[in-house]
Amino acid sequence: MQTIAHPKPTDSNEQTKTQAIDKVLEAVPGLTLEKLDNFKVRRLIGYRGKNYLFEYKEVNATFAPEQIDFFRTWNGQVNIISDPRDALFVLNLIK
Repeated sequence: MQTIAHPKPTDSNEQTKTQAIDKVLEAVPGLTLEKLDNFKVRRLIGYRGKNYLFEYKEVNATFAPEQIDFFRTWNGQVNIISDPRDALFVLNLIK
């Protein structure tokens, strides 16, 4: 399987959002957060017996062609997260 390296955040706002999302997720009791920076999604989350793939993107951001191919062929769920509330919503921690 070919992997791609995610580019470093292009600006301080993107880096700040990534850090904010990670900080919120790291505070959830019982949640395992694995950073997959050299894969097609950024985070693998284990929570309450389920696995989640999270990709952090701005609302109007584009995806690399390799990511699009991965999303089309992956049989599981991939969650596109743009802020901490999105992550908490996917995990059913807020409504």
